[in-house]
Order: sequence, then C-alpha cells, then structure tokens
Amino acid sequence: MPTDKPTKDKILTDFRLMKDYETSTAGFYNRVCSDPQVTQQQVKDTFKKIADDETRHAKLVQEIIDIVNTAL
Repeated sequence: MPTDKPTKDKILTDFRLMKDYETSTAGFYNRVCSDPQVTQQQVKDTFKKIADDETRHAKLVQEIIDIVNTAL
C-alpha cells in the first residue's frame, strides 16, 4: 500500500492552519477575560493564562513554519 509523502506546500498549509487556530483561540480567551460581564477574578485569571498559552503555541508553530521553509 503506497503512502503519499506530504509536499512542502501541504505541510506549510497544515501548520499555518494550526497557527491560525491557536491565534483565534487566544483571541477568544482574551475577549472573555476582558469582558466586563465576567466578574469573577479567578475566571479572568484562568482565561488570561490560557490566552497566553495559546499565544505561545502560535509562536512555536511559527518557528516550525520557519524551519520547514528553510529545511525543505
């Protein structure tokens, strides 16, 4: 059974999709933690931490994109 080797373009497309997802998710969590209707500080703090994590993930994915661009 032959396996298809992913092309550089396919790999980059997939990683760009991942980065977009991480960025979008970070934006969602940031909107929640800054919403004035959210009054519990623990919720705000938790959502801010998750937003920061998602932003960090997006940066890591960008590093992978950069590596793929130069290595393949």
